[in-house]
Amino acid sequence: MISLPLLWLSLAFLSGLPLGAAFPLAWHAWAVIAACGILFFLFIRLILKKYSKYKKTSFAGFLLTSLALGALRFLCAEPTFTPQDIAYYNGTGSLVIEGTVSSPHDRRDGYMTVFIKTENILSKESLGEWQAVTGKVQIRLPEYFFIRYGDRLLLEGKLQATIKSDQPPYSSWLARKGLFSRMYYPQVLKRQAGNGNPILDAIYRLRNYAHETLIGLLPHPESALLSGILLGIESDIPDYLQAAYRATGTAHIIAISGFNISLIAGLVTRLTNRLLPYGWGALVAICAILFYTLLVGAQPAVVRAAIMGSLAIPAYLIGRKVIGIHSLALTAALMALLNPFILWDVGFQLSFTATFGILTFTNLLTESFENWTSKHLPTFSSKPITQFISEYLLATLAAQFAILPVVITHFQDISLLSLPTNLLILPVQPLVMILGGISLLTGMVFPPMGKLLAAFAWLPTAFTNQVVLFFAMIPSNIKLDADIYFWLALSTLILASIPATYYQLKPHDVKRNS
Repeated sequence: MISLPLLWLSLAFLSGLPLGAAFPLAWHAWAVIAACGILFFLFIRLILKKYSKYKKTSFAGFLLTSLALGALRFLCAEPTFTPQDIAYYNGTGSLVIEGTVSSPHDRRDGYMTVFIKTENILSKESLGEWQAVTGKVQIRLPEYFFIRYGDRLLLEGKLQATIKSDQPPYSSWLARKGLFSRMYYPQVLKRQAGNGNPILDAIYRLRNYAHETLIGLLPHPESALLSGILLGIESDIPDYLQAAYRATGTAHIIAISGFNISLIAGLVTRLTNRLLPYGWGALVAICAILFYTLLVGAQPAVVRAAIMGSLAIPAYLIGRKVIGIHSLALTAALMALLNPFILWDVGFQLSFTATFGILTFTNLLTESFENWTSKHLPTFSSKPITQFISEYLLATLAAQFAILPVVITHFQDISLLSLPTNLLILPVQPLVMILGGISLLTGMVFPPMGKLLAAFAWLPTAFTNQVVLFFAMIPSNIKLDADIYFWLALSTLILASIPATYYQLKPHDVKRNS
């Protein structure tokens, strides 16, 4: 029996997505290939079953089927617009659409955007009659226009396409989210509140209240940084600070991380296990993870951490070993199954490659470092040193090594000071999240006490900002030719990953990663 079959099937499915993009065969061609894979499996298992040496090769049939299904899934996701799709009316002149706000607003410098789930349209082609349509539209409005989730709107304006006719659907971040239309500064003819999902409405209202509370608890820009770290709201972070985090390779600090999910899962599980029957704590913890994922906006990195955390909780309760690289591949396949275009999302790529690097290389580097320290340092000092170096330096090295191909492709430069900057600010990030979270929760209930506790959260948050700004002032970024260095970085990563992955998957050396 092939070990970890879901790992290889997930990788085959993921490989099928770019294959489908590169070779746009007809859907029935990929379906035939998928069927051939199943027939190959059945042939080996039924016809050649007496030849045991061929049994393992039968799994190749399932791999072929999974590969073809990945390509077929990509093909099925490619948009084809009919008069029942809102994107069909892109570029057709002024029209009126009716729909409901399906997302919280995203306020930027000088404007704000929301997503509208359309229901009806009045256009020249509909001959003055309302026609039912489906699909979402991004609407841009003045910065302080009052609008909220669930509002039912009647809008007049011109629809524009989010991608050009000759561009693939994964080339635009809006198209990757399934939005192929947008409307700039339409005339709002009518607004009616309270038409959204009441649960989502309550979650988004809570998010807005938490954001307003944070602004009141901490001075700017520390409140803006904490809003990004805890709530996924980055619009308040000033441009100079965002540029500093990008220049120093520390922008991942702002994004919601797996630490947030682990902290929530751990706290909820420990609390509920004492109050509820065995197993119910895991269910509550998974619900808490889902709630937090919706609260902070369900970005790819958050969804990745949420799925991996949700998979790890029941496995931990039943005593099963959790192989990190296994759950990572399965998570990626699940996300790509729901949205095949997400494979081309920069956030998705950075999150998964960084996690892959940590899971694949950190244990191997740590073991090598432990062997060295045990020989050259006294026993009483080697363990804390090894733990600190492993948790911050080696894990950072592993993550930054793994994301190099993505960074070179999309940004064409790297920071030489990224490692020392990360090494200085990463140790205080648990304090930023824990103290910031405690002060936020307290401030939402009793603002004076929250204000007092926020003083403790301010110190590590301000330290993080100042360290990043200091290193950002030092010229350290080097430009790289993507055509050359991408392939160099990718081939190096693959060559290093093969032995490291084999080390991770050895039965007697399997590590518990969650």
